[in-house]
Amino acid sequence: KNQIAKNKMSIKYSNLVRIGDVVLMRYNYKSKDNSETNEGILYPEKVISKQIFCIPMNKIEELGGGKNIFKRSLFRIENPQSCIFQYQYENAKKILKDKKNDKLLTKEEESVKELCLLANEEKKGNESEFQLNYNNEVAYGQMIQFRNVFTNELLVVDMANISKEIGCLDVVLNPLGGQTAWFKLIPSHKIRNQGECISYLDDFYILPTGLETESFM
Repeated sequence: KNQIAKNKMSIKYSNLVRIGDVVLMRYNYKSKDNSETNEGILYPEKVISKQIFCIPMNKIEELGGGKNIFKRSLFRIENPQSCIFQYQYENAKKILKDKKNDKLLTKEEESVKELCLLANEEKKGNESEFQLNYNNEVAYGQMIQFRNVFTNELLVVDMANISKEIGCLDVVLNPLGGQTAWFKLIPSHKIRNQGECISYLDDFYILPTGLETESFM
């Protein structure tokens, strides 16, 4: 009996969601009356467009086979990371580029150099924090982010553009993250509570944290 209990605990422990896990993002849609069902994966169709598409499982072979598509659909679970200086640096570079014909750019150039240093330090700090959190269990209500393994970009909620679907927001890939890249996993059953470790055997929702109202993926 003790051995059976140990084996059950081992299985439960190995199925916990952890920082650093690489996961396949799947979706399962059911209409309210259960008359329509659809199952598939989230797929960044084109690196340039940055858009995420939902591909039904029965269409994967039509798009060139499973291996390449599944490879592009893998995401790494990470702790939420700051990118304040990285955004400031990218914006400053754009402004400087627009003023490239202006001869009086010494102060702006110095500012961009300072922001570049701060952005690099921020990146290093994020990587160090990820290494410190690597393999830690993820709990319900804890903020995380998803990094696409193929492009090394983050899954973010697109707040700037209107989705084609009414009442929805698009999710896209972005090299920088911030609050629009932060998500929480919420249990779909009341028997699980906030703060409990999450198992891959659980049923849960993915909740973007950067929205004013609750909207699930």
